Amino acid sequence: MPKEEKERARAEKRAHSIILHRLGVPKGDYILEPMAEGASSKRFFRIFFTRAGSVSVVLMLLGGRFRVEKTDYYQINELMRKLNLPVAAIYESYGRDGAMLLEDLGTTTLYDLANDLEGDEETLEEFYRQAIDSLVLLQTRSGRYSEGVAAFQRAFDERKLGWELGFMMKHFAGSLLRYKPSSRGEKILNGFFKDVCALLASLPRVLCHRDYHSQNLVPRRDTLYITDFQDARLGPHVYDLVSLLRDSYLELSDALRARLLLYYIECHPEFGHRDANALSHQFDLMSLQRHLKHLGTFGYQAEMGRNDFLRFVPRTLDYLEANLPKFPQYGEASDVLHEMFERARTFLSAREES
Repeated sequence: MPKEEKERARAEKRAHSIILHRLGVPKGDYILEPMAEGASSKRFFRIFFTRAGSVSVVLMLLGGRFRVEKTDYYQINELMRKLNLPVAAIYESYGRDGAMLLEDLGTTTLYDLANDLEGDEETLEEFYRQAIDSLVLLQTRSGRYSEGVAAFQRAFDERKLGWELGFMMKHFAGSLLRYKPSSRGEKILNGFFKDVCALLASLPRVLCHRDYHSQNLVPRRDTLYITDFQDARLGPHVYDLVSLLRDSYLELSDALRARLLLYYIECHPEFGHRDANALSHQFDLMSLQRHLKHLGTFGYQAEMGRNDFLRFVPRTLDYLEANLPKFPQYGEASDVLHEMFERARTFLSAREES
């Protein structure tokens, strides 16, 4: 049995044990449904209690034992609730079992909704404006609740941003594509990575969700809930904005993206129209790092047997190829990267044909 299947089987066994011993519900009185797996190591299951009219909750399995008040998930959940940001309620925590019982927000994410709307940008824009409202609130007011929150002790500093690009070279370029640049190309890329990361690390820092995109935002009735926030840390204000508006999972139209970027500037108390050009430049620079990092995530997930992530590679390559010409000072690095991108497109084409 492949490693990924073994891990799924172990997680399901853990879930059944917790439901029996912690909730006191025997098999036959509930239905356990594995939920879609993201790029994190956590596992989620939806539990339908059949004797209670199929009332449902979500069981989240973490890596191991914990003290709930020390977990990033609990700390950020509490911080967001203090800010009146919509998040799932934590019903119970089982530290010894490495699990939490959460409110079920349903099965439709913003990603799903966007695909269902089939071009209805007016409705989609309303939810994206909510997402920006929440982002501005998180960036401008979370600091007042920072005491005791571990996320404020971590940051996207130059080392962390650089590590993510090294991760991309290892898992996407190396393991997935079997691509290694020439010694000169490697030197050029290293200089490019170092320069981009230094510039980004020098920007003022705010609290970042870290994965603020369409698959982690859940429309429920007229409210947009925020999920998967436990990896929050300090970083540039454009970090989450890039995740949201240049989403590797979902492409927005240029016109909608431009309107939303302007809306962010108008809503944010620290920006004004005079800052639009500077913000746009920082946004594009952050996009370079984020999308290269995304390639690393997709390559790593493919190594773990989650090949479905590879379908998001072409859009991410498109973003990078459209963005790189805005930085002519990195022309040599662009040439090396384009060589890797061509290798990626050839690899994906061959994979589709096989």
